[in-house]
Amino acid sequence: MKKSLQNVSLAVALLLATAPPTLAATQSTPAPVKATVASRLKSAPAALAGFCAGAALGMPICFVRYMGRETMNDAHGLIGSVMTDNNNPWLLVPAGIFCSPFAALVTAVETPVYACKNAYMADKPFSKEQFSLGTLEDPRNDQPW
Repeated sequence: MKKSLQNVSLAVALLLATAPPTLAATQSTPAPVKATVASRLKSAPAALAGFCAGAALGMPICFVRYMGRETMNDAHGLIGSVMTDNNNPWLLVPAGIFCSPFAALVTAVETPVYACKNAYMADKPFSKEQFSLGTLEDPRNDQPW
């Protein structure tokens, strides 16, 4: 009787020792607490200042970064409409020179939109994404190369 009581108590102790990790693994973690209105209002001036600075200072940065992409897109499109090999450097350089004024015009029209979008969509105020220094999104997803 004493031996079976020891076995039962040992089994209960072993069961209780392994139960908390098992219960912790099966329980779901609580959802993160949403930010209160007061904390959002407290960060609003910094967010607004970051948006204004990102839109104003990020516009020339965005123009320079998108200008190269737009020129290459147009040059590859021009060569691809004439020949099947659109990576020929002997054709790509003159096509790039020819397409650069048109690319500058298109980029000048698109840049304010992309700069304001980057400034608005950034997670933190005054971050590199807010000044259009993050990864560039491909607006049309039609790069031929």
